[in-house]
Amino acid sequence: MIRPVALIYYSETANIVAWCELRQAIRNFRADRVEHCEAADAYFPGEGNRLRELWVSGWKTPPTAA
Repeated sequence: MIRPVALIYYSETANIVAWCELRQAIRNFRADRVEHCEAADAYFPGEGNRLRELWVSGWKTPPTAA
């Protein structure tokens, strides 16, 4: 199961950025390779903001020493 965070277009492909329950991490999935999709019965209030913050925090790089 994944919890989608964003749908982005990169290099002519649609990519799903999502929290992967199996890997316990933010992962990228190519939308054209998804074989099955269904809505989960569960709703996770507040998870969207937390997962987006986790995804964005992965963009930050530490400053380099001069």
